[in-house]
Amino acid sequence: MKETASSAPSAAMNINSSVAEAQPTTSRGHSLESLRNLPPFRKFIVLGILCSALFLDTFNNSSLFAAIPPIALQLNIPDSQSVWLLGAYQLTFAALLLISGRLSDLYNPMPLTTTSEWVFIIGASGMGVFALISGFIRHKIPLILLRALMGAGGALTIPSAQHLIVHMFPVPQEQAKAITIFGAMGGIGIVLGLVIGALFVTFTSWPWVFYFSSIVSATIVFSIVFLVPNVHRPASNASRASKLKRLDLVGVAIMTRM
Repeated sequence: MKETASSAPSAAMNINSSVAEAQPTTSRGHSLESLRNLPPFRKFIVLGILCSALFLDTFNNSSLFAAIPPIALQLNIPDSQSVWLLGAYQLTFAALLLISGRLSDLYNPMPLTTTSEWVFIIGASGMGVFALISGFIRHKIPLILLRALMGAGGALTIPSAQHLIVHMFPVPQEQAKAITIFGAMGGIGIVLGLVIGALFVTFTSWPWVFYFSSIVSATIVFSIVFLVPNVHRPASNASRASKLKRLDLVGVAIMTRM
C-alpha cells in the first residue's frame, strides 16, 4: 500500500509535466488562449468593433457615389477620370487582400508588447490618416493616390479581423454566428454609406465623407488597443528570412494577376 501511495504523486507529476510540454509555448499559442478566455461581454464588444471595420471598408466605397459629382465639379475632374476615385480604392484593396491575409496568418494581428506586425491596427490607422488628409486635398491626383492608400489599409483590416474572430470564438456554433454577423456588416455598410454620404453632401460638404471615415477609424484603433489583451511575446524561433519565404510572394503575385 505504501508503495502504491508513493507512486501516485510521481505519476501525477509525470502527467502534469506531459501536459505542460504539450501546451503551446509560442507567442501564437499564448495570444490565442488569451482571446478564448476573454469574458463573454468583452468578446461581443470586440466583435462589434471588428465588424465596424468591415462596415468602414464598404462605407468607403458606397459613400463616394454621392460625393463624386461635387468632388468632380469642385476639382475639375472629367467624368472619364472621376471613376478612379472609386477604382483606386477597389484596385489596391483587391490586389493586397491575399498578401494581407498571409501576413495575418504568419504574424499575430493583435497589439503585442514586443515587436510584431500590427496588421489590423496598421490597416485601420492607415485608413483613418489617409481619409483625414483626403478631406483637405483639393487636387485630383493626390486625392486619387490617397484613395488608393485607403484601399491598401482596408485590405489589411479584413483578414486580420477574421483571424481574431475565428480564434476568439473557437466553438463552431458561436464562430458561425460571429462570422455571419461580420459578413452582414458589409451589406449594412453599403446601404448606410449611400445614405450617410448623401446626407453629408446635401447638408454639409463632401469632405465630411472622409472626416467621418477618419473618426470611425480612430475609434476602431483605440478600442482594439484597449480591449484586446496585451500578450508578452517570447522570442520566435523562426528567422525573418524563413517568415518571408513562407509569405510566398511569388504565388500571391500570380494569384493577384489572375
